[in-house]
Amino acid sequence: MVKKSKFVFVKPANLGSSVGISRAKNREELRRAIDLAASYDHKIIAEEALDVREVEVSVLGNDDPMASLPGGNYSIE
Repeated sequence: MVKKSKFVFVKPANLGSSVGISRAKNREELRRAIDLAASYDHKIIAEEALDVREVEVSVLGNDDPMASLPGGNYSIE
């Protein structure tokens, strides 16, 4: 079951997963989050936060991609 959260994540569309990202719970935080994301990119993504378990997986490569095990350790070598 997925529960809706009371906040959103705002981030630049074309950067890594943590650069310029903010969590906003109210209108003022949302304004600041949009300003921060806009300082990195002209495209901005706002995503509703969900109350779910997050699983980290690394995917390396383009032509023949390889994925790590969920939650596992991985190396770029």
